[in-house]
Amino acid sequence: MALYLKKLAVLNQGTDAVAQLVNVMEGAEGSAVFGYNVEDASLGVANGQKLQFKQTHTLSLSVLPPAGENATVMDAILASESPVSVRVSGMSDDTFLLWDNAGYLMQNDEYGDTITRHLTMTEVATIGYRGVAPATKLPVYSGVNALAIYNLNAGSTTALNGFTVAGGATGVTSSGGTQVVTVGATVVANTVYFESNNIFFPFEGESLTVSMFVNVAFTPGSFAMGIQFLSDPTTVISTSSVGFSSGATGTRIFHTATIPATTKYIRMSVLSLSGILTGSAFTITTPMIALTPRTTYGV
Repeated sequence: MALYLKKLAVLNQGTDAVAQLVNVMEGAEGSAVFGYNVEDASLGVANGQKLQFKQTHTLSLSVLPPAGENATVMDAILASESPVSVRVSGMSDDTFLLWDNAGYLMQNDEYGDTITRHLTMTEVATIGYRGVAPATKLPVYSGVNALAIYNLNAGSTTALNGFTVAGGATGVTSSGGTQVVTVGATVVANTVYFESNNIFFPFEGESLTVSMFVNVAFTPGSFAMGIQFLSDPTTVISTSSVGFSSGATGTRIFHTATIPATTKYIRMSVLSLSGILTGSAFTITTPMIALTPRTTYGV
């Protein structure tokens, strides 16, 4: 598959500094070739069958020379005598690119009608999710659901892949990606009971829609589903959420929010609102973070 990127951000793994880059769509050699591409490799086995065993992920695009703080960050990455590991995120109109494995960028200057820089990065990886639950994930993800970088249809005995049960609650998962979270003995409003891992996505002004399917009625009270914006791995700038109660059973609930300034990371969360009782519980499946208000679950 090929993905045309309209935005790209680079994270210096050592300093947590971020550079945002502008993709050149036309007028320069190599512009808008694809941005990101993935190719499968296979082995020929008995009876002429093919066995796919690895994928090569390639980032390749021309960008305008960065300026200001973006230039400072990129110079620190590319001018260092020792390779600097980075993570990359990007987006098209409705598709995420999340390059979560640490990699190394290469840069070539290009001269023509305009001066641009050509960036490349590659990752060769086994096909499919890997790692230990609840952190089984892909090294590079391209798709409509940012959370699907993790294997959302499975997890540990307590949490779906990519998520953590928090706030003193307990969790149980079952086949098919069903998650049950039960509130503990101490109930405090605005406590986060279930949250995803941080996802590097620093694009101020872009809209994100979080959604999930609520399966089973719970004890009276109400929870909220939302999205948190963080300026570093632990500092929450703000939380945007929508409440839901037992009346939401059997429906998919949605909430859309705009990424604020200084955001580096995003994460989905479920938190308490009011009237939550000790032992209250909610059951959900198919959580999603999307770039468009999708009415159906996707990966």
